Amino acid sequence: MTARPSRRGLAPLEFVLVFPLLLALTAGLFLIARADLTKSFAATDARHRAWTARSEVPASEPLVITADPADSLASRTTDRPVPSGPLFAGGFRAESRHAVFAHPWDFRAVPFAGGRPNFDPHRTELGMIAGQVPGLGAILGVGLFFAAYALDPDRNIALRIAAITGRVANVFVVAAGWILQNITAPLIGAAQWPIVNILMPPLRIAAIFSRSARRLLRYLESVVDMMNVGTWACHNLYAASQGRKGNWDGNIFVKLLNFQPR
Repeated sequence: MTARPSRRGLAPLEFVLVFPLLLALTAGLFLIARADLTKSFAATDARHRAWTARSEVPASEPLVITADPADSLASRTTDRPVPSGPLFAGGFRAESRHAVFAHPWDFRAVPFAGGRPNFDPHRTELGMIAGQVPGLGAILGVGLFFAAYALDPDRNIALRIAAITGRVANVFVVAAGWILQNITAPLIGAAQWPIVNILMPPLRIAAIFSRSARRLLRYLESVVDMMNVGTWACHNLYAASQGRKGNWDGNIFVKLLNFQPR
């Protein structure tokens, strides 16, 4: 086995050979940085010029269904050369475009006047939209006027009378609920107590031997059931008169009216 002889290198020669590549790489990095900076300047300038030109662009017709919003588009383009230096003398350029709508349908293009009465819509603006159909604007304006008048309690006398009537009726409803809770329900309970505790116990014993006793017992049980329904109705009507949600049954009056003893 023989040892391989070592080779001597020429560092200056190798540096000279790789130097152009290193120089081109460094110049490329500087070129990328300048291009990015120029692109940023171009985008900022295009944006600034587009927003500045908003006042120069004619506004599109507001509240027209067939209008094209692009008619009020302000668009500007900025094109700047990129300083590339002697190694990349190729004429690089940075271009940026920016567009903005000059006159959107906001409060400036369509001024909605404030301080309108309650329930009164903006009939002028709605009429501009409906006016594109012949005759529809006038019909809509008249309809909205009567609708606003009918829904506004400050101008509609019938609604004010109904509101006053409702307040007066609430007093009677509260009084009726108090009577049902504190007078009617206790009276039903007082009438139910002797039936349940005095009459029905001996009848249960007599019903073992007598058919008539069983019939009377069924009758009293049905009466007690209806008394329970009446007491339950009194409690729920009282809760309703106090503005509370109860367990109300919509068929309660039907049950009371159609009551027939068994």
